[in-house]
Amino acid sequence: MRKHQAANKKTRISLDCLSEEHQRIKIYATLHRVTISEYILQLVREGMHKERIKTPNKETIQAFVESEKGKGVQSYKSIEDMFRELGI
Repeated sequence: MRKHQAANKKTRISLDCLSEEHQRIKIYATLHRVTISEYILQLVREGMHKERIKTPNKETIQAFVESEKGKGVQSYKSIEDMFRELGI
């Protein structure tokens, strides 16, 4: 898979909420004439813009891709083992 394809690969997320919250989200999405997914993504993007969160650079995206493949990922049996290995 090429770099730009990996960066544009869609993934599915799950959102747990109360039934009442789900109904409100559905109503707001309907009022905006978009799907629930589009409405939630729009809210997230607006929030990111307001917070001025930067988009990851190419190096960071590459690190995400590699870690998803297990490359350069270290596993530990416990958090204590991890801290001991890191000298913390």
